[in-house]
Amino acid sequence: MTIDELIFSKKLSHRITRHLVFWAIYCTFFWLQSFAPRNYNELYISDTYYFAFLNLCAFGPVFVLLVYLFIYYLLPYLRQERYGLFLFYFFTFYLAGTLINYYTAGIFLNSVDYSIPIEPTFQHRMEFGNYNTRWGMIIAIIALGIKLSKDWYLQQQENLGILNRKIRTEMRLQKARIHPDMLFRSLDTIYSSIQAGSSKSNSLLLSLSDLLSYSLYESDTEKISLGQELIEVQHLISLENLSDACTIDLQVETERNVDTKSIVPMTIVKLVEGCMSLRNFPDSFWQHLSVKIHVSDTLTATLSFYHLTGLSTNAEAFIENINRKISENYTSEDYHVASTEDGKGSSIKLELKLSGSKTPETVSNISQNSYDPA
Repeated sequence: MTIDELIFSKKLSHRITRHLVFWAIYCTFFWLQSFAPRNYNELYISDTYYFAFLNLCAFGPVFVLLVYLFIYYLLPYLRQERYGLFLFYFFTFYLAGTLINYYTAGIFLNSVDYSIPIEPTFQHRMEFGNYNTRWGMIIAIIALGIKLSKDWYLQQQENLGILNRKIRTEMRLQKARIHPDMLFRSLDTIYSSIQAGSSKSNSLLLSLSDLLSYSLYESDTEKISLGQELIEVQHLISLENLSDACTIDLQVETERNVDTKSIVPMTIVKLVEGCMSLRNFPDSFWQHLSVKIHVSDTLTATLSFYHLTGLSTNAEAFIENINRKISENYTSEDYHVASTEDGKGSSIKLELKLSGSKTPETVSNISQNSYDPA
């Protein structure tokens, strides 16, 4: 049994153990504080420890009774903010505990054989009863505080778990979401291809199906082979290249086997897809997109736009959007995004540290038509 199970588990055996440990600790403390030697020599007399044990037996039942009355009877009033009833029963339990201890004090005083006896008078019995009832109220309040603290902690953990699940769900949805414009363009392209009787219709349908399947089912995976990610980039570009809006070239240079490197699913796909949305920016126009990817221990993706205007106006928001998406899965030390412009057009460059794949996935080779390896 772990400490966490001992404190928080709702299993019956763990709850019983938890309560037994609590009472063992408190009874030991109460027994020790009940020692009342009147001189040094009485520390070596067994009666000193015996009388402390009698004190525990006489007044301990009220401690136990008060603790469980507080936890199981008073606590609901406190949670419901019914403070009037809480205070009423609080003092009622205090008076009832004093009354019970008044009678047990008589038994205790009659059982103790002091050299200077304490008579079981009304005053002495009330003093013993009231004093030990206060001890019971103190431990009951402590137990109530422990119960409230534990419930608060469990509620915070539950809220944190709900929040984390919500964040993970949103991240999966974000990773899986394909831009509607791209999807509609792809469907239009496929429809037009089918209407024209093109032989590429089947391959386009397979590309779109594979891309959608990848975005839906692989988005739950923490890391995936970089080779599989590049295949999906190829599918995305093959769908876009048949539209009349632009021409996209993909070139990949590798110093490492892409199947031995892993990446968060949809990272490059979403980057390329996001760049395609630039055509929807106000006053922007581009006809040619060049995607160059260099793979070593670091992946460098350079997306160059020819005849593009207006990127400088929207670059800050676009770069911020890319940073936000990548930062959901990578730390700021693991990647860098920047944009540049020259007379020919604009470029966006992503540098991303790659991790090794412990269990490389077997993927089909990317064909020579997909990109030109160095």
